[in-house]
Amino acid sequence: PDGTKFEYKTPVDTTTPGDKDATVVVTYPDGSKDEVPVKVTVTDPRTDADKNTPTPKEQSVNVGETPDPKKSIGNVGDLPDGTKFEYKTPVDTTTPGDKDATVVVTYPDGSKDEVPVTVKVVTPNMPAPSTPNMPAPATPSTDADKNTPVAKDQTVNKGETPNAKDSIGNVGDLPNGTKFEYKTPVDTTTPGVKDATVVVTYPDGSMDEVPVKVTVADNSAQASDSTSAKKEEAKELPNTGTEAHAGLATLGLLGALSGFGLLSRKKKED
Repeated sequence: PDGTKFEYKTPVDTTTPGDKDATVVVTYPDGSKDEVPVKVTVTDPRTDADKNTPTPKEQSVNVGETPDPKKSIGNVGDLPDGTKFEYKTPVDTTTPGDKDATVVVTYPDGSKDEVPVTVKVVTPNMPAPSTPNMPAPATPSTDADKNTPVAKDQTVNKGETPNAKDSIGNVGDLPNGTKFEYKTPVDTTTPGVKDATVVVTYPDGSMDEVPVKVTVADNSAQASDSTSAKKEEAKELPNTGTEAHAGLATLGLLGALSGFGLLSRKKKED
């Protein structure tokens, strides 16, 4: 009806994105009410470029080789799936030296970041002919020599088991089939920042050990608040308007019984 009013029973939390449960109180002109459970979807208006910060990473290539722009970003594993990488202009690898370049990071929503990076162009190691019977300098041969895993902080709740892979920030740069495990289990029985070591095992069997930190959060207070909230919610059942209808039905029944009583008395007097 005209004049009907609408309000949320409690304010909707829009500080974080997601589907939020809420209740709309509908108040009619005669003062009666309905309560309607609804959902409000809260979206993040920021672009992928606003939400992410790609970090530069130095890479080395031989003279004449073409560098991979993805390998010039140190935290590829933190960026959204489908993110693309390209150099703004081709990197000159015709001569050795440190070459400045810019990687254009294009996110799935079309937004972009430009990251200044450095590409080191080196001359391949060659044996020295003037020194007979001397072996040529060793060149990187194992996966561990060719890759540099980067530590990444992660947070888990007290009692949870952290994932060693989540403690490495550039998983996307490492070879397929690389395995990750903690050197010793992380103690999550007490809250705090815990030092740990991730053992990165490459497909060729070579290994790297990466010192990392795992923050163990104390979730006991959060669980207590959640339990209290559920108890309060259980006390207050939603009003769907059935109370008003039940009251009207009760009044109608009492009226009918009163009418039958008066009719019976009149017949008796007659």
